[in-house]
Formats: sequence, C-alpha cells, structure tokens
Amino acid sequence: MEEIKEERQPSLPLMRPENFEPEEVTDGAVWNETLKSCVLARLANPSSKRMTAALLERDFGIRIPLNRIYRLMDHVTKHEELIRQQVKLYESISRRVANTIFRCNDIVL
Repeated sequence: MEEIKEERQPSLPLMRPENFEPEEVTDGAVWNETLKSCVLARLANPSSKRMTAALLERDFGIRIPLNRIYRLMDHVTKHEELIRQQVKLYESISRRVANTIFRCNDIVL
C-alpha cells in the first residue's frame, strides 16, 4: 500500500455540498460502522480526518462524508464515560481469558 502524504492536494474533495448530510444520523449502527472504518484506516495509515476519508474512498471504496467524521468525534465525546467503562470491562475480560489460557498450558497430561 502506498504512503499517503499529509498535504493538501487539489484532487481531494473539499467541503462540497455532497459531503454534508441533511438529516441527523441517529442510528447507532451508522456511528459504529463509521468509527470502525475510521479506526482501521488510521491504524493502517495515521493521518488527518480529511486524509482518512480520502483513503477509505480511494483504497476501500468506503465513502464517508467528511462532515460525518467530524460529527463522529462529537458523538464519541458525548459518550466518553460509557466508552471508558466498556474498554475497562473488555480489558478485564481479556486478562481473565489470557490467564485461563496460560494456566491451561501449564497442565501436563
């Protein structure tokens, strides 16, 4: 995969009217899919929100309006405490599963 440079290019879509969503996105599944796509894209190639949107569209055919990515950040901030609690729960469960697996490996038959 080629490296994406963090610079303004004329080919990148700027805030054109089609990048704006007229209605408020209220469906949790839409937010989850948007977040998942953005996180995976930024893990693959850390860059700005604008470059993330361009990368998703160019490399994966996933078109997410830039405005939705910006609104996603507001949505995440609004639910920050709940997200932190869920992350702690998953970390706890992961540790327990890992400990159980390691203990099972110590058993000699």
